[in-house]
Amino acid sequence: MNSLNNVINISQIMQAAVTPVFLLAGIGALLNVMSARLGRVKDRMRNIQSASFRCKEDREKMVLNKARLKLIFRSRCCYGAICFAVGSGLFVCFTIITLFIEGLYKVDASFFIAFLFMACMTFLIISLIFMVIEVFLATRSIHKKIEDTEIVMSQRIK
Repeated sequence: MNSLNNVINISQIMQAAVTPVFLLAGIGALLNVMSARLGRVKDRMRNIQSASFRCKEDREKMVLNKARLKLIFRSRCCYGAICFAVGSGLFVCFTIITLFIEGLYKVDASFFIAFLFMACMTFLIISLIFMVIEVFLATRSIHKKIEDTEIVMSQRIK
């Protein structure tokens, strides 16, 4: 009878741990998106640096340097979003482990679980704020007329 109670107890713990696992899957998707965005920023940076080496005029170099500085800020936003999303994922993992410890050893860890979950959500919110800032910076130039950077880049690629 005792082993049946243990099986039921573990089953209940696993049911409680399913919800944080779904959150972990969402965080993983966010990490995938932000890693792809960071990769695109880095590719664009390589193109701008390559064009910058071929520039002779100071005005063109200044335009490309301004674009490079924007990309550096965007990459820092991506990096911040990735770091906080990873932190959020770690807090989810700690929450799941704590749920199992609480259930198996009959320890009241409800305040610690609440703390871990609130920390997870705080990190996730900060990550999403970094992501929104990066997306805003990336799309801001779309709504403007073609910038000088694109003109300089097209001339340097020929």
